[in-house]
Amino acid sequence: MISSEENENPGQTACCPPPSQSSSDEGLHTPTKPVNLNIDDAECSLLSNFERLKRCASTPVLPYTSTPLGFQSVVTSDTTVQIPIVGYEVMEERARFTVYKIKIENKAMGEAWYIFRRYTDFVRLHSKLKCEFPKKVLTLPRKRWFGNNFSQSFIEERLHGLQKFIDTVTSDKELLASQNIRDFFCLDEPPSFSEIGEESRAIFEALEETIYQLRRQLRLKETEIMNMRMSVTGAQEKAVTISQTLKEVACCDNCKDKVQNISEDLQRVLCLQFSNLCS
Repeated sequence: MISSEENENPGQTACCPPPSQSSSDEGLHTPTKPVNLNIDDAECSLLSNFERLKRCASTPVLPYTSTPLGFQSVVTSDTTVQIPIVGYEVMEERARFTVYKIKIENKAMGEAWYIFRRYTDFVRLHSKLKCEFPKKVLTLPRKRWFGNNFSQSFIEERLHGLQKFIDTVTSDKELLASQNIRDFFCLDEPPSFSEIGEESRAIFEALEETIYQLRRQLRLKETEIMNMRMSVTGAQEKAVTISQTLKEVACCDNCKDKVQNISEDLQRVLCLQFSNLCS
């Protein structure tokens, strides 16, 4: 089977559905925890344009930072920056795909923020960089057209490959100065606290919708189970009635063989019906 993740339209904007399988040493939902802040008008002027943050990825940016105020500076090509991939999550909506949680650490200012990126986002970035720097060797983990793209071993292998790609980029000052790189990792306009509320609200709404759908499916399953129980009960009652009738006529010498054949036929029919109900 061809993987749905590899064949999705890379230009299509994807919403952020609820998670189904995750792995993260810090927890994938850490960025959405509410933070109590007092930000005055001067600090609000430092907040970035959220639309620009989202333009370079099909997956929404989910910001988080440990610093109590706005970011003091952007990351320059001379800044010591580390960008580890700290987790991933397999998302499920119309098509399954994996989202990688990436932490950008500005060591000089002691600041950090998170972004979410999909493999297709890295593919687009890689294509842009190949055009911009044709002589540089930049390797992405391979695509997988067949097989299970969501097995833990494959995701871990891809994560390590993406991490090598990121490490190559961050260790090269020329690459780090590229606007494509800076937009991808939000180095010029780190996410701000004002964006946490909207992203959290969107996620909670998605979770509420998922809970509603799960409850609806549960009610349908309960109805199916109830109907099956009623069918089984009815079949059992019929079996008892037929069994009693057969016992009453079994004493007749003329009917004994016919009753035996009918009894065996009925038993096979009832077993078949019961098997169909249970399947």
